[in-house]
Formats: sequence, structure tokens, C-alpha cells
Amino acid sequence: MHNLALAHVEPAPLPARPRPRPAPSSPPPAGPCSATVARQFSLWPFGTRTLRLFLLLDPSRTAPDLQRGVLRAMQEAFGRAECGSQTSAVRRAALAAHYVLRHHNQDVLPSGHVTASAAVAATRGRTAYVALIGDAAAFAVREGVLSGQSSSARMSRPLGLDSDPRVTLWSTPLEAGDRLVLVCGGPAHAPLAEAVADTLATCAPEEAEARLAEALEDPAKPVRVLVAEPGRPLRPERHLQIVPNPPPNYAAGGPPRAAVPWHPRHWLASLAPLAVLCLAALPVLTPTGGAPPHAGLAQQVQDLLVQADATTDVHAAHALASSALDLAARASASAPTEYAPLVDQVTRKLEAVDRAEPVAPSVAVRLGPGGANVVDLSVGPDALYTLDPVEASVRAFRTDTLDQTPTPETLLLRAGTPVGGSHRLATPVAITYLDGPGGAPGSLTVVDDARAVVQVAHDGSASVRTLPSAAAWQQLAALGADADGTLYVLDTGAGHLLGYPGAIQQVADPPRLLFDGLPLLDPQVLGRAVEVLPLHDVYLRLDDGRVRRLDRTGAALDFQVQLPDGPLGAVAALADDRGGGLYLADPTHARIIQTTSDGTFVRQLRDPALAGVRQLHTSPDGQRLYGLIPSGVLAIDVPSP
Repeated sequence: MHNLALAHVEPAPLPARPRPRPAPSSPPPAGPCSATVARQFSLWPFGTRTLRLFLLLDPSRTAPDLQRGVLRAMQEAFGRAECGSQTSAVRRAALAAHYVLRHHNQDVLPSGHVTASAAVAATRGRTAYVALIGDAAAFAVREGVLSGQSSSARMSRPLGLDSDPRVTLWSTPLEAGDRLVLVCGGPAHAPLAEAVADTLATCAPEEAEARLAEALEDPAKPVRVLVAEPGRPLRPERHLQIVPNPPPNYAAGGPPRAAVPWHPRHWLASLAPLAVLCLAALPVLTPTGGAPPHAGLAQQVQDLLVQADATTDVHAAHALASSALDLAARASASAPTEYAPLVDQVTRKLEAVDRAEPVAPSVAVRLGPGGANVVDLSVGPDALYTLDPVEASVRAFRTDTLDQTPTPETLLLRAGTPVGGSHRLATPVAITYLDGPGGAPGSLTVVDDARAVVQVAHDGSASVRTLPSAAAWQQLAALGADADGTLYVLDTGAGHLLGYPGAIQQVADPPRLLFDGLPLLDPQVLGRAVEVLPLHDVYLRLDDGRVRRLDRTGAALDFQVQLPDGPLGAVAALADDRGGGLYLADPTHARIIQTTSDGTFVRQLRDPALAGVRQLHTSPDGQRLYGLIPSGVLAIDVPSP
């Protein structure tokens, strides 16, 4: 049973001329660009669970009817998916706005097209799930600590275009008293995080939206801000009251009725429904003298486990073990002491069928609010490197130390740093680590926005490699490296994958055109590759989470990952497992999947912290994984096979 309450939304079209903003002491006026939905789920006999949905829209044109329709479509899309994965639900809500605007744009002239950015957040229990599209960001303030996530700075498409936009997903724990901030149309990410931190630290929640809108004011376009406190009671005032019965001797609109004399049969008639209910429940409540019901459930559990052991189909084995776990839980509910070990046994069996191995990630680097700006991660034998294009810096951290923070000592390169004599580094845009031949020391390769290639040796010395062919790069999508020290440049603009052999010693022209196969792919895929992993074959990750496998001539090869416990989610990162296979980061299900080179499932590593992984790299010895998350870098010790 659902109880839906929609926040009051009124149109507030933006005028052509700028107008003074409201004083910080007064809350901003309600507009058609945001909505709050509260749902209460009655889960008898466990009481009521509350879910809240926060919607924020930043349209390019003010059209109150269209904006109201978009918000309604987002709410309905979320409502149809909220019983499942909350991550999938907020994603569908955000894409619903895209489909409405795209349909609108197909029916109007180009001058009337409407695009938008959107931020969708849903809170259930103590967790908030966020989806961002376009120029959007989300922040959470927990016990005075600010964390956040912004839409991808490299691949940002607004709602309403012909192609589907990229959805940036994020989740964060939220307790009572914490705050959630959604921003659309904000400026650069670093000033945005600073403004949010300063504003929330100095004003009450009612003033936060107005002050943030004033602090982030942009003459070119408005900034939309929604500040929510998921822990606040939904409706503290009393909203239900008992309606008194009408006088017993009066009928509505008629003359007084004569009182009906009381008779004993009236009392007996009122008990008749109760008697029927008791008779119907009597066979169920009366013991039959046989074995207790939970004993039969336990026997069914054992039968299902035997069938799971006998089948060679992992999907059938998962279904059988899942059914056995449900029956074991029912038996344990009747006799906890007797059947709790059975639940543990079936749980271990299900994990074995799913080849799920728990891991315990440690925090290698704490990046704080600035972690949302870090876009690249690379790992060497004794250092891991991060790239922050907003700060225009490359930092180096130790691999044998945990819980590190950015300091002046960790700064390796920054825009303007002299490298190779008189040359100065421009803003770095991509990094990758090249392994040395035969276990020799390698070097970090950095490419800046002036298309200069800088290599940092093991001893910290930097040198510039002049590449005439770099002038022909049209759109640098990703860098890659293999065990032989070959540098790979994925140029999606030209549809090329270029290989520079022996780059660990000297990056020299001309490059080897590994293949010219990108134009042979689906035209909708062209230009959407965001990561390259060169192994025996070449693997491309697209911005929608799909993975393509190509041979060294550019021909497409099959790569379908079949998991026992359900489909693979959108892949956020690829990594070499140092054994011929690869790791796939699946943050939707908080796991890392290990497969062979052809996609055959090997195992999965699980931990809730893996829900935020967006970059993944393996240490040279293959014993540890490093995952980039919005707040820092995780170190994950790989269990032995």
C-alpha cells in the first residue's frame, strides 16, 4: 500500500533581465524545476519504510508545462522501478526526462529545442542513490565531512539530444542530520565544492538553497540548487483525524427515523463473520500429529542442495540454491536455534555456486572533496599516480602505505612545471604507466593538452618526447600500455588505434597503425570508446558500460559474460589480471568480475565499497587491485584462486 505526497510545484519562468535574488534569510521561491516525492511502504508486520525521491532539472528554456510534464514522467519511471535496484530506478528516472525532451525536440523547429541537465536522488533507509546527467553534481555532508560526485567532465551530454546521455551514478550513506545537495548548471567543480562546504557550514538548511544560488550565480545561465535533509520527519504535524458519526436518529437530508428496538439476534449476527473466520483457520492452527512444518522445509532444502550439486549449469544451480536459501530462512524463522546452521550452510553453498569471494578493501589514498575531479589512475611497482585536470596536476603516492592524503610532497607534476629543459608542461589530460622489459624499472607517460608527451623515469626525472604524429591526433580518448612497453593511443576522432613500440626507451615516430577498425563498428558506437585495454586481443569500454573485443586486425570477436546470479551491470573500468584474463568493475552490483580473455566467468569479488569504483588497475605482480572512487583510492588484496 503506497502513500504518495508530491511537493507543491508552481511555474516560475526566468525573465529576460536579471532580477535581484531573495535575501539569504528567506527561502528561494518554489519553481517548476524541482520536486520532492515521499513514499511510505507498509511492510506488515515490520512497520512502515519511507523512501524519498528528489528531482532537480535545469532546462535550457523555460516552459512550465513541459517542465511539469518532465518531472511527472521522471516520478512515474521511478515508481515503476523502485521495488528493485535503487540504482536502476534513479537511472530510469533520469533517462525518462531525456526521452520526453527528445520526443518534444523531434516535433519542433531547431530554434525551439530544449535540452537540460538533471540530478535525481532517492533515499531509502540510510543510503542515498544519485544519478547525474549533463552539468550536474551531488554532495553529501556527513558529520561535517563533505563528499560528492559530479557528472563526467570528459563525456557530458545533456538531456534531449538524439543520442542517449551518459548517466553518472553515485551512492552515499546518510544518517539523521546529514544533508544532501543537488546542483545543476554549476561552475567548475572545485569552486562548486568550496561553495557548498562554506555555505552549509554557516547557514541553516532553510537558507542553504538561496545562499548557494547566490554564491554560484552565473550571468550566462541560472544555477539550480536543491538542499534536502532525508532524516527530517516527513510530516510532523497531525494530518489524520477521526470523523464523528452522525446522530443516530437522523438520516442525511431526511426526517428523523424511529429508533429500532434492540434484539439479541442483532448481537449474534455481528459475531457471524468472526465465527466463519475461526472455522476456516481451525484446520490450519490445529496440530495434525505429524512432523512439524519446518522439518519438511529442511528436507526440501537438502533435496535442492543435492540437485544443485548434480547440475553442471551454473544458472540452474544458482536458482536451486536460491530456492533452498528461501526455504531454510522459513524453517529458521520457526525454529531459529535448530535451523540457523542450515541457513549458514545454504548461504555458503550459494556463494560457492556464484563463485563470490568477499574482499576487504583498504583506503590507500584519501582525496577528500577534490576526489571528484580525479579522472585517471595508473599504478607502478612502488607508486600509484592520479591525474586531476581541474588542479592541472599529477600526484604520486606510495604503494606500501595506506591512508595517505595529498600533500606538497605527493605533487609530481603540475601545469607550468619545466620538463626537459625549456619546455613547460601544459594541462595534463591522460596518464599511463609503461612497464620496463624483463622487470626493469618503467616510466610514467603523461600527455598534456598541447599534445606533448612527457615521461617520468623511476628516479623522478622528466623528459619530453617529440612526436610529429601527435599533431594528427583528432580526439584522444584513452591511453593504454601492454607488458612489452608499447604505448597505445586511441584516437576515436580518426577511428585509429596507434601503437608506439618500445615507448619505455624512446617514443618514436612513425607509430604502428594497429588497426583501422573503428569505422567498421556500429556508427552509434563510433566515438563512444573511453578506455582501451591491450592484451592478446584489444578490449574497448564504451561510455554506456558495454565492452567490445577486437583482434589485432580490428575484427570484432565475441565477448559475452554470463554470470550465475544475473546479468552484468554497466562496466565502469577494465584491468589486466596479469594472467591473460581481465577484471571488470561492476559498481551497480558492488563487485569486480574476473573473466578469461573470451568472457568466460571465473569469479566475482564482492564488497559494498566497490559500488563507487570508476577506475581499476592491477599491481605489476597481480596481487593487488587499486580502484578509484569519488573520495579516494581503494587497495584490494586479490584472494588466491
